[in-house]
Amino acid sequence: MNENVRTMTRRFYAGSAVSKSLSRYLEGIQGLGILNQPARIADFGKVLEKRRRQLLPSNLRGVDVTVEDLSRLANEGVTLWAVPRRQTAQQLIAAPNSGARREVLGRRGRAIIDDCQEVAAYAAGGPHAASARELEDAIAAERDGYLGPALSHIGGLLDSLMRDAIENKLRVRLVGHKSSNNQPVMDHFDELDLRKAMVFRPIWFAYRQMNTPDERALSTSFARHGVAHVVTGARVISFRNFVQAAMLAAALISFLSWWSEANW
Repeated sequence: MNENVRTMTRRFYAGSAVSKSLSRYLEGIQGLGILNQPARIADFGKVLEKRRRQLLPSNLRGVDVTVEDLSRLANEGVTLWAVPRRQTAQQLIAAPNSGARREVLGRRGRAIIDDCQEVAAYAAGGPHAASARELEDAIAAERDGYLGPALSHIGGLLDSLMRDAIENKLRVRLVGHKSSNNQPVMDHFDELDLRKAMVFRPIWFAYRQMNTPDERALSTSFARHGVAHVVTGARVISFRNFVQAAMLAAALISFLSWWSEANW
């Protein structure tokens, strides 16, 4: 395959299933010589860019973002699906390290929570209306000063949504951090399409193990098991962690409300 085309495909789609399908297609038409022509390569790049943009949620339209950016944030438990708004999303992408991204979550936290509430209000007329109302209740509780209960409530909401909306075997793979049934831990950006990876890879990170003192000491971001079983200390209960958890819940509600199970 022409190396320019191969590079563009990797840049736009990284290791996702989309990239693999495109690679097979491109290998099939390579013999036609079409992709060896510079003008055709440029046209193909425009097609790739248009297709990639169609996979992105509306809050990322016009944002300078790559799959590598999405994967990097997802591996820190930060989602960009549906929330936050464009300006904040660009700040999270541009932040040079995880500490800087945590600073953005704190500094822009109130605006992000407003974004999450907007998603919940919109989803209140959809198939997951009850969950949307629970997210609104958690946001209201945090605004009234009940940070710990509000964060715990969102943790329970994530559990309920995952269990109610997703078949058990798939759910275990989506959030599991240990190999099971001869299957390795899921690489979401490799096994799922981009949209699902954006939603479920950050949730996977939030479900990381918190069993040992070392695991707990290393954790400063939202961790579902930490909220459920280690409910003391500022490292677990914090405003930034609430913002992060609200983003995960809003993204999941948005995704489940407008993407049917048939898409699995």
